[in-house]
This record gives sequence, C-alpha cells and structure tokens, in this order.
Amino acid sequence: MQIPTLVIVVLALAILGSFLAYTGDLLGRRMGKKRLRIGRLRPKHTAIAFTMITGALIPIITTFTIMAVSAPVRKWVYEGPRVVEMRDSLLEEVESQKNELTSISNAKAVAENALLAQQSQLTTLEQQIAEARANQEKLVSHVDELSKAEQALTAQVKASEVRLQKAEDDFAEMTEKFNDVTRQYNDTLVALNDQYQQSIRKEQELIELEKQLDEARERVADAESSIADYKKTLEGLQKQASELSASNMDLALELQSKRNELFQLQQGLDRIIASAQIFRGSPVLIVKGQELARSNIEGGISREFAHLHLRRLIEEASNLAKAKGAEPLDNGLAASVQDRQRFVGENTIITITAEDQMEAWADAIVRSDGELVAIASAFYNFFAGDVPAGRVVPLDIVIYRNRLVYNKGHEILTMSLAGGRTENETVSDILNFVQGDLSAKVYADGVIPDVGGEPPIELPGIKLIARVVDQVQRARGNVTISFVTSEEVRSGDRVPIEIRVKN
Repeated sequence: MQIPTLVIVVLALAILGSFLAYTGDLLGRRMGKKRLRIGRLRPKHTAIAFTMITGALIPIITTFTIMAVSAPVRKWVYEGPRVVEMRDSLLEEVESQKNELTSISNAKAVAENALLAQQSQLTTLEQQIAEARANQEKLVSHVDELSKAEQALTAQVKASEVRLQKAEDDFAEMTEKFNDVTRQYNDTLVALNDQYQQSIRKEQELIELEKQLDEARERVADAESSIADYKKTLEGLQKQASELSASNMDLALELQSKRNELFQLQQGLDRIIASAQIFRGSPVLIVKGQELARSNIEGGISREFAHLHLRRLIEEASNLAKAKGAEPLDNGLAASVQDRQRFVGENTIITITAEDQMEAWADAIVRSDGELVAIASAFYNFFAGDVPAGRVVPLDIVIYRNRLVYNKGHEILTMSLAGGRTENETVSDILNFVQGDLSAKVYADGVIPDVGGEPPIELPGIKLIARVVDQVQRARGNVTISFVTSEEVRSGDRVPIEIRVKN
C-alpha cells in the first residue's frame, strides 16, 4: 500500500516543527540556566528572545521544507498569482463568449421571425397572384362576351339601316299620296269657294241679326264686367276686412296716432304761430315722421318685458336724437314719449299721458302673437330753436307685424343693360335702378321703409359689383341683371341682395 505524498509531507512537517520547538525550548532553558546574555539584555530576556527567534524559524524552515519536498507547492508559490490572473482572464473571456452566444441566439430568433414573416408575405403574394390570374381569366371571358355583344349590335345596326331605308321609301310613297290629296283638296276648295260665294248673300242677311246680337253681347259684357269689378271690389273689401280683423292692433294704434296727429295740428297751430318768430330761419333738425329707432319684439311676452323693450327703443331713439343735435334733459333722454291732448266734441279736451300710451303699446304687444317690429319716430318737426328752449324730441311708436316678405334666393326684380358700356355708366345705371325701381318694389312687397334714413337695399361688396360691371362690359348686346335676396327678409329687415348676370 502506497502512502500519499501529502501525508508524508504533513508528518515530516510535524516532526520537523516538534524538533525545532523542542530544540528552541531546550536551548532557551539552558541559556536561562547559564544566565547567558546577548548584549545588554538580561538573561531572562535573552532566553525569551532566543525562543522567539526559534519560533520565527519554524514557519520559514517549514515553508522551504514543503517547497523542497513538494513540486506542486513550489510551482504554486512561483506561478500562483500569474495562474490566478490567467484564470480571471479566462473567466472574463468565457463570460464574453456567453454574451456573444446570447446575442447570436437573439439574432437567430429575430432572423427566424423575419423568415416566417417573409414566408407569410410570400404566401399572401402567391394568393394574390392566383386571384389576379383568376380575374384575368374572368376579364378575358368578359372581353369575349363584349366582342360577341359588339357583333350582335353591328348586326342590329345593319338591320336598323335596312329598316331606315324602308322607312325612307315609305315616306317617299306617302309624300306622293300627300301630293295627290293636296290636289284633291285644292279642287274641293274651289268647289267650296263657289258654295261660299253663294252663302255670302245669306250671311249678309244675317249681319243685321249679328249686329243686334253683338249689341246684346256688349251689354252682357258690360254687365259681366260690372259684376267682375263688383266681385273684385268685394274680394278686396273681404281681404281688407280679414286683414283689418287680423291686424286690429295695428289699426287701433294707427287710428290713435292719426287722432293724436289731428289734435296736435289743431292744438299746435297757436303754438306754431306764437313761436314763428323764434324758429324763423331756424333749421329743422328732425322732420316729422323721421325714424329714430326700430326693434324686433316677440309677441305674447309678459307686460314687464314689453315695457322693457319699449324703454330700450326710446333710449336708442334718444341716442340718435343726441347725434342730430338735440340736448338731453336731467333724465339723460333727448327724445321721449310726451303727454298728448285731443278734442272730444267741441269743448271737451282730454289728456293722454305718456304712461297711458306706453301701457297701450305694451298691451298690444302682449295680446299679439308672432314676430313684431316697433318703430319710434318723431311726432312732429324738431327745430334747432327747440334746443335752447329745453325741449326734447317727442316720440311716436308704431308696432307692425314682422311678416316674412322674401325667402332666401328670391328674385325681386330684373333690369336690362346694353353691353359694352363704360364702367361709370354701368355703375350709375345699377345704382339708379336700386334707389328707384328696386326700392319701390321692396316697399310695395311689404318691407317697412326707414323714413329719413338709408334705402332698404344692402348691396354686395365692391369686388362683386366690379365683377358684374366687367361681365356687362364684355357682353355683346343686351344683358339681363337679376337682383336676388341673399338671406331671408322680413318686414322690419334690410334687404341684402346678390347681383347676378343672365346671359
């Protein structure tokens, strides 16, 4: 049985260490007994030093002994650090190789996924190619069908040409027959003319009877005309009656306004004569009936809201009166509703207060339905001489039904212009037509005029007018211009229009 080298080494080291320890202890005891000294050390200390030196020699001698006995230990002592460094380097290289292997594995997985996607796309493309080939076969079949249909149509065209030729031959034959019938007709006409000459005498005998009959017819026509006029008058009266019945509010207010106006004329005559010297040469700032404000109101609202709308209307009229030269009173108003007086009988005068008038207008608004428009205007002329006297503009308010006059896109009127005219002539003719005939037409159709204000027509922008003028200038011959509403228009609205050129 072979004893391992490591056991021999351990035993040798133990024996060597024991021998050295014993030798050191023996020498220390002997030197202690002999009381030997090293230098200035005491014998005890010399023995301790010698023992320490011997103990220090134990590991040194042990190490060199192990190195002398064991070649691996000697190799480890000389090459151990370098081997450790090489091991660490190899471990790092192994780790790097592992990382590269992981990257390669990931790249392989990505490549496999891309390959699968490419294979899927390839499969899709193959399916599309198969569908395209099927469609191509269908198109080829359809082209064949179209070719057959073309051949059939060609045959039908040829048959139609044959029928057309036959129809032309039939037409020529019918023309000859028509000529024959025409000759027969002429012969018959000659015979009938002879008969007509013979009947003239009988007709002359009937002329007198016809004259009498005509006179009777004229009398009947006159009677029918009279009856028609009567019916028209009756229908007009019925229509007026229905309108008066439907707009009882407007009639009542208008009647009240007319009565107040009559009373004002009667009562104001003395005042006008007395103040004639004051206002002689004094300009009129606001004429009677001139509109100062208007407002849309919804009928059927509460009395409080009706009064609120009327007060706002008066404030707007007051602001315009200030702009025209009237001076406001302490309440800040330059125009207001004032008390009025009127005759009842010959000697009785009653006073209609401003509050009563406001209440009557508010009541009319409350009792109405639908959209209304209220217009505040000057009750009489307001002179510059009234300003120093501390007077304000008296107001009258009239309430109308704000009915629908035009829908959007309604053609109001047209005019004709000669093409090739100059720009100034064309613009002048259009403006004169708008201020004249067109304004009169919208007033006649129910748009409420702004007395003393601007015309009701709102023309389009300068660019659009210039475009119309250019079209008229480039036209040859007469050009028709149409005036069309660009929005819905009610009685109290202005009328926005578009100008269109008709070729």
